Amino acid sequence: MQSTTTMLREEARVVPLGTAPDQLASTLDALAGYEQVALTSVATLMGDPRVAQLRTCIAATQDAADLAAVCRRVLARNTPAASPVWRSVLGTTVHALDRAAHLGAQNLEWRTCRLQAEAAAETAHRCRQLRAQLT
Repeated sequence: MQSTTTMLREEARVVPLGTAPDQLASTLDALAGYEQVALTSVATLMGDPRVAQLRTCIAATQDAADLAAVCRRVLARNTPAASPVWRSVLGTTVHALDRAAHLGAQNLEWRTCRLQAEAAAETAHRCRQLRAQLT
């Protein structure tokens, strides 16, 4: 997160951020971390012999990972007057993360589902916090 925060502080000198650099950095890092956890989870679950049982969870995890990646890219751009777009993309991402967390929590007997659910819930929380602080 230190390098993300440093980058954002430098960028804020040119285009003011809509929120504190530390808050934005922690959200960007959480989104990147979730994407890695989610993609690893999907790869693991696709190889499970009970993959048919997990199709809904896998699809929700893929959706959340894709939206986390898009959200991270949009937030990192720091375009002027981006708050309405940020709120929208954060809201959509939170919805997908909540769904992935819920479905992962229904399959706790698979360690990878548990890890994905925890990461999704934490990332959704960070996105909510950032959304609440946007100007």
